[in-house]
Parts: sequence; C-alpha cells; structure tokens
Amino acid sequence: MKKLIFLLAGLLGAVSSVFAEIPPAEKILPPDTLLMFTIPDCAAARQSYKASTQAQLWYDPAMKPFRDKFMSKLNEELITPLERDLGISLSNYTALAQGQFTIAVLQNGWQGKPENAPGWLCLLDTRAQSDQLKTNLADIKKRWVDAGKQFKTEDIRGTEFNVLLLSTNDIPPTLQKLLPARPAPTFIPEEDQGKTPPPVEVHIGQYHSLLIVGDSTATLEKILRALSGGDAPTLADQSAFAASYSRLFRDTPFYGWTDTKTFLDILNKSFAANADADDAQFSLFKPEQIISGLGLNTIRTVGFSGKLTPAGNTLQVYLNEPEGDRQGIFKIIAGAPKDSLPPAFVPADAIKFSRWRFDGRKTWDNLEEVLNGISPQLVPGLNFALESAGAIARQTDPDFDLKKTLLANLGDDIITYDKPPRSKSAADLATPPSIFLLGSPHPEKITAALKSVLQVFARSTEAPTEREFLGRKIYSIALPSARNANDEAIDPRRLSFAANNSYVAFTTDTAMLEEFLRNGENTDKPLRSSPGFADAAEKVAGSGTSYFSYENQREATRAQFALLKQVGANTDNTNTNAPTDLLQARKVFLDWADFSLLPDFDAIAKYFSFTVTAGGANPEGLFLKIFVPVPPPGTSSGNN
Repeated sequence: MKKLIFLLAGLLGAVSSVFAEIPPAEKILPPDTLLMFTIPDCAAARQSYKASTQAQLWYDPAMKPFRDKFMSKLNEELITPLERDLGISLSNYTALAQGQFTIAVLQNGWQGKPENAPGWLCLLDTRAQSDQLKTNLADIKKRWVDAGKQFKTEDIRGTEFNVLLLSTNDIPPTLQKLLPARPAPTFIPEEDQGKTPPPVEVHIGQYHSLLIVGDSTATLEKILRALSGGDAPTLADQSAFAASYSRLFRDTPFYGWTDTKTFLDILNKSFAANADADDAQFSLFKPEQIISGLGLNTIRTVGFSGKLTPAGNTLQVYLNEPEGDRQGIFKIIAGAPKDSLPPAFVPADAIKFSRWRFDGRKTWDNLEEVLNGISPQLVPGLNFALESAGAIARQTDPDFDLKKTLLANLGDDIITYDKPPRSKSAADLATPPSIFLLGSPHPEKITAALKSVLQVFARSTEAPTEREFLGRKIYSIALPSARNANDEAIDPRRLSFAANNSYVAFTTDTAMLEEFLRNGENTDKPLRSSPGFADAAEKVAGSGTSYFSYENQREATRAQFALLKQVGANTDNTNTNAPTDLLQARKVFLDWADFSLLPDFDAIAKYFSFTVTAGGANPEGLFLKIFVPVPPPGTSSGNN
C-alpha cells in the first residue's frame, strides 16, 4: 500500500510538472515593461466571442452570400498561399491558443539610441496542447534547416531556444505583397554603401506549455527567471501597474497597459540629443516642445480593458495623470464635472449625440497655453488674425472687440446631434442632418459678432443673409464649393446660425435649425426618455463626468449599409455622389468584401442596439467608459 501511495504521488508530481500552471502576464513580465497587451484565457475569450451578437451577426443566414465570398477570397488570396509559402497548416497553430496570449515591449536598457533598441516578446500558453507545440516547433526547425537558412540554438536558463536569423528575403511572398512598398533611400553614407543589413534574431522556445518568442537573450532571461520561481521583481510589483490592475484589469477578458511616462521621457531626451543647433534655430515646431506643449509628458500610465456581461459589453480607458501635474490639452479635455446627459430638447430620433461641459474662459486660456508651449509664435499669430478681423469690422462699429466679445460670452456647454439621413441618396447617407450648439449666457451677442466677422471673410463671395423665424434672426452664408470624386464642382451648402435660449446653433440643414428654434427647451419625445437609455447611461456616467455621447447603432448602421450597397453595386466606380474615400476603399476591397451582397438591413437589425460613452476626470487621472447594451429580444427595426 505504501509503495502504491508513493507511486501515485510520483505520478501526480510528474503530471503537475508537465502541466504546470503558467502565471498571468504581470507575474512573468519584468518591471521595465513599456507596453503590454494580454488575453488571460484564449479559450474562454473564444467562447465569449461565439456567444456575442457580433458572431451571431456574422453567421446569420442573411449574411451568407457576403460571408461566403469574403471567406473564399480570404482563403484563396491569403491563407492558402501563405500556408504554401511556409509549408505549414495554420490551423495546427491557431488551435494552440488555449491559455494566455501576451505581447510586450521591454525597455532593456533602451535610452532612445538605435544601437540599443527595446526588447519584444510574445507568449502563448497552449495548456494541454504542449505536445502539439513541441511537434510544431520541431517541424519549424526541420524546414528551416532543410531550406539551408541561417540557424542556431541557444540554451537560456536550461531552456533550449531555436534562433532564426531573418532577413527581408525571408518574408513570405504572400506577405510581401501586402506590405507597403518602401521607397529607395535618397542618400546612403559612403561607409554604409554595399553593406547588407544584419539579420534579425528571433528566439523561439518552449517552457512547459508556454510558447516563448523574443528578440534577445536579455529579454528571455527575465521571463525565464520569473517562470522558474525566482525572486526577481515583476510588473505586478510595480505600483503604477498595480494601481491600473485594481482599477481596470481584474476579471477582464483582455487588457493593455503602457508606461507612458518612461517612454516619452526617453523620446524627449532622444529628440534633445539629436537636435541640430543650426536647424533648431529656424525650426517652428520641435518634437520635444510639441510633447511638452500638449501635456503628453505628464501622463504616467495608460490602461484599457474590456468586459463582457449578459447586459452588454464595456470598454474602459484610464490615463493616470494626477490633477496637480495635468498640463496642456488634458486641462481642456478634463472639462467641468456637470450634467452631460441630453437636454430635454434633444429628440428621440437623434442617431448621434455628444455633450461636453467646460469652462469657456479657462478653456481659452488653456488653449493659448498649449499653443505657446508648442511654439511661441502661434499665440501672436492667432491674436493677430483675430485683431485683423476685428479691425475691419470696427470700420462699421468702432467699439467692436471680437476677442473680448467671444470670451466674455462663452458658456460651459457644447452639444452636437445628428438625425437620420433625409433620403437614400449617397450624398444624404454620407452627410446626415447635424447641428452644433455652443452654450452662452448671451448668445445674441455671439451671433452679432459672428455676423460682423463673416461679412469680412465673405468679401470675395456673398455677404451673410438675414431672415426672421418665430421672432429669431437666422443668419446664413454660403460655404466654399466642394468637389466630388470626378473633381466636379458641387453646389455649395449654406451654413446657418441663430441664437435660441442659452445656445448659438450652427447647421447646414435649414429644417433642423428651424426645428430647434421651434422646440425651445423641450420636445414631446426626448432622447433621454428612450427605452433602455437611463439604465445604460447609469453604467458609464458618474462623479467627475464632463463628457457624454450616444449613438443609435441600429440607425447609423442602417445608413452605412445603404451607402455601402450603393458603392458595391456601382461596378464601374462612377457614383459621383458617393464620398471619395468610399470609392477608393471600393477599389481595394470590392473583390473581398462585395458590399452589393449585403442583405437588407431589416433582416439583421436585431443585432444592433446603441452605444453610450462617458468621460471625465478625477484627482488621479482621466477616464473614458463605453457601454454597448445587448439588443433587447424581439427588436428588428426602428429606434431603440
């Protein structure tokens, strides 16, 4: 009996050593990690995706014609040729993703100089597929040796690594076709002429069930030291990462993190060291000044994560940037923590909405600070342009002061919202009716000032027109002519603006402006009363929120589908009403993604709901949170 017990114990020990659980990424990666992204459990993530509405949409029978052609082209022009180039079956490798998948960039002593680049690595836990991983690695080694390519082996802390020496000629032809063509260098130093760039070393090895791919021995030694149970510090021990983990990463299916401060500090030192004194004297924009002026150097870390729940999907982004250190654009972005939900006058049929609360005067001061930090010449240039416009306007109004009038009357509110397209024409689908509202305690003063300025800038065309509507003055001016994909002039649209209650409204859609003036402060069916809106908003908005946005994905995607189908059906590419960027995309992707095969949108509308986003700041940093609720059952068309 004792012998049997010892035998079983030995077997269990052997099995446990073979299938040893691989620690999570932060307990393997070293503290000098600059950037990392991980999926802690690929098998679980794969199952979550299969149950998601995105997967259900892709495999819906209505999508079959589009899906079949896309997958056929993908296999025919990419997967099959790539497998032929590599001599492998990709399915033997994709099935290995069972545990964590992690990619990371390490500092490795990098200080901004090209001769000492950062390290990189990729980790993939195959769990019970470790034997298949061993077989695949042996196959890669054999094929590489049989091809007569450069190859060596290296032992790192008791683990054997195959070291492949790669040059640009080793990139598979199929992938080379997808890479952008690199222009020939215009100048090659004499000492570098005729030299072949040294090959890149790629280390590939296996530790228990973990596939490890990295750039150097120095990188891999850090990982193996942590894996072998050594007392070496890891990323999890770094306080900045630990703070992000407790805030964002716990129990999430994926997350990413960057040590932004270290990275930007190194870049700043590199820019300063490489600056040529003669060039710097005449340079208007210096990289280190742009980074400092924008306030990027005050960000300590950036983290993001996703979470899937039965109620919906959430994405969070957090910038660790304490309030006392905050500079540049981040003072502006932080805004003011005030109610940012849709006011009662925003209608329920709005397909997009955004609102940002800010301190108008403080925002202007911060903007001047940003411009001055980027280049001291920018603020005088801006002030000169404003003063020039004001000087011409003072020819008719001697007391007019443009800057003073605008600043004194800036409020604390900016709102935009879109409504469904007026028609199914390509032009209307691409540019749905939209309105921009600028909050002001005295909106009439701003419209009067804008009228004076526009009269100055309109001297070469037509002056602004003025008309009465429900006791309000509507000003209008023609915008510069646009051109279509065939470079033909399109009738210019008119920008109209008017004051109403505590806002100045701007739009190119006259009917939308008149509706806003007519509704006043309320509408019969406000957006904030739409089904599901309040519950979704509560999941993202809270203390410190200064920004909120909403998008009716169903109606926005309905318009996009209609536009894509028009572009796809236009086989001769002469749809001059479609946006130029879509026509260019059609030339590249039509063979794979044949938009004309998309189904009628009502057949798949049930997979779309809406998205809410909230952003703001707290004493420790800035945050952005996005929530997409699962579409309610039984819905197939119309607004949520």
